[in-house]
Amino acid sequence: MDRAYLSVSYKHTKGNATKMKNTDYYKVLSVSKNATQAEIKKAYKRLAKQYHPDRNQGDKAAENRFKEVSEAYQTLSDPE
Repeated sequence: MDRAYLSVSYKHTKGNATKMKNTDYYKVLSVSKNATQAEIKKAYKRLAKQYHPDRNQGDKAAENRFKEVSEAYQTLSDPE
């Protein structure tokens, strides 16, 4: 299975499970599918800084985007 896609997962929020849609982590980070680890890390740092909750206090959309960017980076930076 291509680790860049999350087919279906469940996110638990306050005891409720909600389905998350298919996610292309390369697209989330705006990098090509043949991006190097250095390019992935650079894209993550740029986006994490842009959408960080401390920079966007009270902005739920930015908070959700930050979480999505973080999840994409965790998945793509995992060597397995």
